[in-house]
Amino acid sequence: FSPQGECLAGAFDRYLTIWVCQSGPDDLGSPLERWVPKVNYSVNEDDEHEEYTFLAWTKANTILAGTNSGYVKLIEIQPQGTRIDRFQATFLPVKYMALNGPGNLLAIAAGDNEVTLWDPPNNPKDLEDTWKFRDRLPNPHSRLANDEMLQVTSIAFQGSHEANLLVSYLHHGVTCPPLSFGVSFSPDGRLLSIPNRKGTFDIFELPSKDKLHTLKDDPRIRSMNATQRTRPGQFIHQGGFFIGASVGKVNIWDVQYNLRSQQISLGE
Repeated sequence: FSPQGECLAGAFDRYLTIWVCQSGPDDLGSPLERWVPKVNYSVNEDDEHEEYTFLAWTKANTILAGTNSGYVKLIEIQPQGTRIDRFQATFLPVKYMALNGPGNLLAIAAGDNEVTLWDPPNNPKDLEDTWKFRDRLPNPHSRLANDEMLQVTSIAFQGSHEANLLVSYLHHGVTCPPLSFGVSFSPDGRLLSIPNRKGTFDIFELPSKDKLHTLKDDPRIRSMNATQRTRPGQFIHQGGFFIGASVGKVNIWDVQYNLRSQQISLGE
């Protein structure tokens, strides 16, 4: 979902679709909301093996997308349409992308452990001008004998001016067993979500380090989803709600009251 919840984006192998929410009366005059496709983006048609490997919204209402061939796209949602920046950032599959709050620094994680930083175009109106490579982060020292296990598991900008890039590695850096996947911060940095073994998410308050909630879900779904620790989830609407993946469904919870407010089926 977009930051304000008015748009929805999904990546389906070789296609990326953006929907917009339209509201109005139905045939009987009752209020009705429907999701209508706004635009579709496909990968390079000349490469039959290329597909999307990453998709995320930013606070600035920009979509970040990456492919297994190393291309990245920054899609800006505008009132009259969309604007897209596309460039080859690497020759490895893109795993994660992060854009800082001001929108002037882009981080891209590709392959097992490649993390690069990029500066924005000098003239955004010039379609030939694109993002420029700034630096590649050095890898941390391994505590294990097998260097092949060095893998990036997440990247995120944090701090008051979002000038700090947090990078987590598999079995490297500061270790904190048991290993967790899919960690998400609320926009104000106060709350933290972690997928749990019950098939939902645990919500923690960072200042107090206390667990606030274990988000509730249907027990039948929990039993099917218990072992999938890599389920994605993120805070929306300034951290008041949380959207998380389940088996064939997407749940939206009210974080304050620990209530599931909506469940969206992705089809049978």
